[in-house]
Amino acid sequence: MGRQGEKQKKTIDEIEFEQPEPVYIPEKKEIDVELESNASDTSGSLTKYKYFGPILAISLVITGSLNTIVAKWTDTVEIEWKHFNHPFFQGAVMFVGEMVCLVVYAIVLLIQRIHWKRNRRINGPSQNHIPSFPRINPVTFAVPAICDVVNTSVQYIGLNMTSASSYQMLRGSSIIFTGILAILILKNRLQAFRWVGMVTVTIGLAVIGVCDMIWANDADHSSTDIIVAVIHYTVGDLLIVAGEVIHAFQVIVEQKLLNNEDKQKDVPALLAVGLEGFFGLIILAVAMVPLYFIHVSPLFTDNPKNRLEDAINAFWMMTQSAEVTWSLVCNIISIALFNFAGLSVTKFMSATTRMVLDSIRTIVIWAVSIPLFHETFIPLQVSCFFIAFYYIRVELNN
Repeated sequence: MGRQGEKQKKTIDEIEFEQPEPVYIPEKKEIDVELESNASDTSGSLTKYKYFGPILAISLVITGSLNTIVAKWTDTVEIEWKHFNHPFFQGAVMFVGEMVCLVVYAIVLLIQRIHWKRNRRINGPSQNHIPSFPRINPVTFAVPAICDVVNTSVQYIGLNMTSASSYQMLRGSSIIFTGILAILILKNRLQAFRWVGMVTVTIGLAVIGVCDMIWANDADHSSTDIIVAVIHYTVGDLLIVAGEVIHAFQVIVEQKLLNNEDKQKDVPALLAVGLEGFFGLIILAVAMVPLYFIHVSPLFTDNPKNRLEDAINAFWMMTQSAEVTWSLVCNIISIALFNFAGLSVTKFMSATTRMVLDSIRTIVIWAVSIPLFHETFIPLQVSCFFIAFYYIRVELNN
């Protein structure tokens, strides 16, 4: 009994003086920092993949090239000896494609919320916030949408006043404008190799356009025709350059809106594309009403009564040709993928990189147009393409 009581007393003493393990309760600031780090890991998880940048770049070039080729193919379709010449209507179709991204974003957000609620029901309360719409003003994306509408309209007018080769050549100037605006608006500092690369790509694309003008445009003109052609070419070229300035400003605004330090205001690329499509479609749908009553020279349009845009005739041509309908459907899909890839490049890389990759579409379009649209092959252009590809490699590796 004595030994048993002594043993029991010893056990009680050990329990009495046993030190409990410390319980660490994090402060509120530390919890907030942890939540922010989790949010940043989630938003930037895709960028951890090694091939994320090249995949985005290739997607941008392929989908952008497909969009242009499909649009050009649509323009060649003839219905009752009339081409499908409805650029503003095709612009509205483009914005419908962008709006598809808004629907996809809503579906993805809904699925994320369902998973979050299910995990909370199974695993209990979590520190992760419920997926929700970012705290932004959606109307801010009307600004790049307006830029897109104006750019498309101005370049269409310019394209009808100048040659396709000049149009391709002058589109390369957007790289320079984007670099300059990135310095003025975003306060970025561009490295020397980027300046050299931008100038090199622009020169390469310019040589391609000059080659087209020398070898492809060999028609004879009278003195009167030459004067009219010079005026049309000059005004058309200026309009295309003005359109590229607007396009560069649009890309810079998009980069400003997408790169927000506040994680609660971070805008996914899908949402950004969808909002631009929503506002762009509204703006262009309203604009097509007065465009229907504007009559222009046959030089600008093939529409009945020379209307600048005739959406009614466009719908009628769709009912008469399945080829037109399916090409517009392909255009919707390609433009949705193209704009998603483009804004992803802007968000995770830079606006300048996006413009460089966008200009490279000319190479793919040229290579496809030779067999598909029977365009002239000019050997000098190949050297320009190799220069452009070299700069793409340098740009993506930096």
